[in-house]
Amino acid sequence: MGTRNPVERFVVVMPIVGALVLLAAAGIGCSSSNYNSNNPTQQPTSYAGTVTGTSGTGGTLSLTITPAVASMGSAIMPLATTDTVSGTLHITGGVDVVLSGTFTPPSGPLDVSGGGYTFSGSLQNGTLSGTWTGPGSSGSFTALVSGSSGSVTNFCGTFSGSDSGTWDLSQSGMTLSGSYTGSGGSATLSGTLSGTSISLTSPSGATAQGTLSGPSMSGTWTSGSHTGTWQGSTSGCN
Repeated sequence: MGTRNPVERFVVVMPIVGALVLLAAAGIGCSSSNYNSNNPTQQPTSYAGTVTGTSGTGGTLSLTITPAVASMGSAIMPLATTDTVSGTLHITGGVDVVLSGTFTPPSGPLDVSGGGYTFSGSLQNGTLSGTWTGPGSSGSFTALVSGSSGSVTNFCGTFSGSDSGTWDLSQSGMTLSGSYTGSGGSATLSGTLSGTSISLTSPSGATAQGTLSGPSMSGTWTSGSHTGTWQGSTSGCN
């Protein structure tokens, strides 16, 4: 076994260097550019919210997004695939429906279905929102992060006045999110809670104000020349 000459050493070393370069590009042995710094352990994230729809449909929604990851030794790395979604839809005064589907990080799309219901949406500023269709009804939904990062309380109710329909909201700390559906259409709502004072806006141009009183909320709404009142309660989601 003689000593390799410089040419032989070059031939042996180059494949090793090439392999290291490929491993680095794949993220093995180093941090990945796809790594989610907001969810460093790549744990499932739960969301809770409400739905409103035509024919007076309302209810609550719970979803859990589980990241698609691969474990290599002590490293956990995101895969270039969609995440899995599981959850439950509860129709107020009705049944529970098991949902499943996919979510493409970081912002969507979200696609889940079950029991004849289909939900499509996206994730923006920590809120899942979008539209849904189901047996004899369709409308809007929103959901806020729940679990260890904060609890979510749902309020389900109605609105009346120049238009009428279902009006459901979710509250997590000072953040409010929800939707309404009436004869004039369906849209999402977002806003804040300051003390007991409620302020809401909608992409439709509607605005609303109200007051939180224990397990219930109520107030007024305005959309152009149309006005009315709204109300909701935690028991209204049963």
